[in-house]
Amino acid sequence: MRKVTLLTAAVLLSGISAVQAAFVGSETVNPVTVAEAAKMPDESRVTLQGYIVSHLGGEDYTFKDESGSIKIEIDEKVWQGLDVSPQDKVEVRGEVDTHKYKPTDIEVETIRLIK
Repeated sequence: MRKVTLLTAAVLLSGISAVQAAFVGSETVNPVTVAEAAKMPDESRVTLQGYIVSHLGGEDYTFKDESGSIKIEIDEKVWQGLDVSPQDKVEVRGEVDTHKYKPTDIEVETIRLIK
C-alpha cells in the first residue's frame, strides 16, 4: 500500500511540473520610439518597431520609425535566415549602446517580422 501511495504521489508531482514547464508565453513589451531610445541610458533594454532602410556595411544597419533613425548592429547569428527588405516592418529587441564620441546605437538581440 505504501509503494502505491508513493508511486501515485510521484506521478502527480511529475505531472504538475510538466504542466508548468509546458507554458511558453511572451513577455509584455512596450515598444519605444527611436527618439526615446536615443536618450536612454547605456545598456537599457529596448523594443523598437519600424523599418531597416539601409545596410551600412558589416553588422551595421539604419533603422527608422516615425520619430527618426538610428544605427543598429545585428550579428549574423541573430538573423537566423530571415530576409528583410526596407518595406518590411520589423520588431527588434536589444540594448542601447552609448558612446563618448559617436552617436548612440542599438545592439540587436532578436529580430522578427511584424505581420
